[in-house]
Amino acid sequence: ASSSAATLWLTGCFHEDGLCDTIDAFGGGWTKSQILRIMKDSRCGSYAVMAGSLWAMTKVALLGSLGSSRWLPAGSSGAGPALLV
Repeated sequence: ASSSAATLWLTGCFHEDGLCDTIDAFGGGWTKSQILRIMKDSRCGSYAVMAGSLWAMTKVALLGSLGSSRWLPAGSSGAGPALLV
């Protein structure tokens, strides 16, 4: 979780914002003009919330499945190499 939080902070959620805007637009728009209007809208729609939630949960789960490592801070257990990603 700390690795995911660090990448969100470092990138300013740039990639996640783009993913959510795209999913929201294609999920809620039927025509090209509707899709572009939704992409320009700064509000977060239901498709964006679901896509962002699924992305965050999947990322944390995949990083957590990498296994343990010898670089464990203060004897903690957890994602090992994921701490460095």
